[in-house]
Amino acid sequence: MGRLTQEQSNNLKKAYSFDATGNRTQRTTTILTTSDATETQALTYASDSNRLTSINGSTLPVDATGNHTQINGRRFTYDSQGRLSEVYQANIYKIADYRYNALGQRIIKRAYAMGSQTVAGTTTYLYDPSGKLIGQTFYDGDGQKTSGQYWFWLDNMPLAQLTANFSKLGEVSSSKLIYLHVDHLNTPRLATDSTQALLWRWNSDAYG
Repeated sequence: MGRLTQEQSNNLKKAYSFDATGNRTQRTTTILTTSDATETQALTYASDSNRLTSINGSTLPVDATGNHTQINGRRFTYDSQGRLSEVYQANIYKIADYRYNALGQRIIKRAYAMGSQTVAGTTTYLYDPSGKLIGQTFYDGDGQKTSGQYWFWLDNMPLAQLTANFSKLGEVSSSKLIYLHVDHLNTPRLATDSTQALLWRWNSDAYG
């Protein structure tokens, strides 16, 4: 069937199991130097839809349209278009809500202080005419612009990220430019600065 059953690096081996319909049911991670299994992840699915229903025995409730409504103690609500609208902690405290434009792009995120309805911070998002994310700007609870991240693209390839900090007057007080290095899918895999020093690297397994 061409399904991936095992991958191996210098010190780790990951083995995968599947059910008859191709859903991944288990992942076992083994340290090669000791041959000890360090993690086993078990996944179960609904028989009538193949939707993921639990991870390691923890149930993942969904609504009528298949959106996950609770994960790891957090409750999620969605708007009429099926887009994430609000997130609650312990089913009580709102910790975030989201707003979208007519194109379905997220344009505002508000984060709330735990245990209150006080807005602790706001993030706004900016897109180019083709829909690519080109910037996000952060504001504190008083609405003061504090920082932002902005991206430069060549067609569909992200080239660089500019991080800027703002003074109380809204002027740029400091900034840093980093360069992005992508794979064949234009996914950033690592970043370097102007001296070619490595700043971060994304090491993923075969499933991301």
